[in-house]
Amino acid sequence: MRTKYINIIILTLTGLICLGVGFMFLDNSDRHEWFSVSILFLYSVGLVVLYLTALTIIGFVTRFLKMTDTSKSIFKTTGLSFLIILAFMIFTNYSMNRDFNIWKAQTEKDSIQAEKLEQEKYTLKMDSLNEVIEKLPDNYEAIVERGLMKRQKGQYEASIIDYKKALNINPDNFKANLEMGYSLGLLDRKEEQDSFYRVAARLDTSSYFAKKHPEYLK
Repeated sequence: MRTKYINIIILTLTGLICLGVGFMFLDNSDRHEWFSVSILFLYSVGLVVLYLTALTIIGFVTRFLKMTDTSKSIFKTTGLSFLIILAFMIFTNYSMNRDFNIWKAQTEKDSIQAEKLEQEKYTLKMDSLNEVIEKLPDNYEAIVERGLMKRQKGQYEASIIDYKKALNINPDNFKANLEMGYSLGLLDRKEEQDSFYRVAARLDTSSYFAKKHPEYLK
């Protein structure tokens, strides 16, 4: 009777471990952004190894204590538990990889669509600015805005050309001087950057930039 209870307890614990692993990994596509499923899978394998090792040690201890029937029962049920867990872990690993691949494919698809949409928005806005500038060549605000968009795409030299155009129209424009300095800084042209930053700070002494960088007011 005692060995029967031991078998029931061990198999119950084995079932709970399988349920725990299943709860963590099956149908968990919404969790991929929060943790590495591979690491958690290895963590689960580690727990299973510890569990089976503990059962094996208990089996040897009971054998050492001459509890032959109990020892045999523990070893037998441990072997059965190993087969159950092995089968479940193989299934879980397959399911996890399938789930992850589906999630990865969908994420890549969403990313491509988002980039495409962003590029379409960029193109529409750039075309609109080009039309405005073509109709109103002296619209320095539109020219500055176009320079900002070019810089967002990594076109630093092109953005500087637009800022120069805007400053030729209105040399006292705070934003044009400020953005010119920023683009120059991205190209490591420190001295030129400082000169435009100095002009920008003096044009608007109450601006956030001037307050944050009082050295340009000297």
